[in-house]
Amino acid sequence: MKFIHPAVMIGFFYFLYLQLVLGRKIQNLKEKSPEFVQRPNLLETHKTYGYALCGVCLAGLFGGIWLTASVLGAQLPFQQTYGHGFFGSLILACLVMSAVLGLSIKHVVKPKIRDRFMTFHANMVYIMGFFGILSLLTGLGVLIWGLSAVS
Repeated sequence: MKFIHPAVMIGFFYFLYLQLVLGRKIQNLKEKSPEFVQRPNLLETHKTYGYALCGVCLAGLFGGIWLTASVLGAQLPFQQTYGHGFFGSLILACLVMSAVLGLSIKHVVKPKIRDRFMTFHANMVYIMGFFGILSLLTGLGVLIWGLSAVS
């Protein structure tokens, strides 16, 4: 039962990788290239992957809280998991912020500001990956050492 949550993390990293590859493909499309006609479909797929990432992360967060409390018996799930729950919350916050940025890019008119939006939006995937690795490591700590003591 306690290995369901790591499976969700594998799904998270898979969708994050798909999102990165698709985002780079969209970003590298040139207006005069023949593939540019596929851009609206690619953007829609990119948005769908983003929503899937948010769903996987939200399911992982709530599932992790439930498993930690019910299966492992934690009284304070966020404080007894070596920061694992906090990293999951940070990932979800970054996902929501990146989704809002991605949906808002089309409304930015000035090219210089739009480029900064795009750069920040594109680099958010690395921040999410970093928090994902920290979450993975602290999750392994919970599986190996068990819950930390309540202070």
